[in-house]
Amino acid sequence: MGDDLDVQSSRVVVAILDLDTAPDTVTDDAPDTASDTALRSARTASAEGHEVVYLGRSDPQATAWAVRAEDAATALVVADDASAQQLREALDAMGLHEVEVSRVAPR
Repeated sequence: MGDDLDVQSSRVVVAILDLDTAPDTVTDDAPDTASDTALRSARTASAEGHEVVYLGRSDPQATAWAVRAEDAATALVVADDASAQQLREALDAMGLHEVEVSRVAPR
């Protein structure tokens, strides 16, 4: 699970997976939230020529279904290691072994 997108001009699903910080506890003046990180990642992927599908907060199973429905080559997630691994397992269970899971650590 790398931090870079190595695929050329493909569809990317961006999601925030099961983080310890609940959305209700994040204040608007927080310097760098998971949402900010995910949006920056989505913008970067878009600027690199990828078609981006932004899910916002999701869980690993729902994200795997979105990846499948969108025929995405990459799932770029703001997640801890355990959540990213759960997504990898959900994708593998669907037979989507070729989908890259790119994890961005929450800040």
